[in-house]
Amino acid sequence: MRFESPYALLVLVLIPAGAGVALWLRGRASLRFSTVAHVRRLAPSWRQRLLHLPLLIRAVAMVLLVVALARPQQ
Repeated sequence: MRFESPYALLVLVLIPAGAGVALWLRGRASLRFSTVAHVRRLAPSWRQRLLHLPLLIRAVAMVLLVVALARPQQ
């Protein structure tokens, strides 16, 4: 397999940087508790477990678009 535009694959370097910036800009919410003992015992909800899924799907879509932009050929 070869790529018609192999230099387009250099854009793949920017995708992890963009994901890092997106996570950094999202920030973290904080609440103050008198004690966190009860909170630490709670199991994470499905929403907390799947919080990063949209970002992951966007990153995979960007990778696939960049590979398509490089035009793989056989």
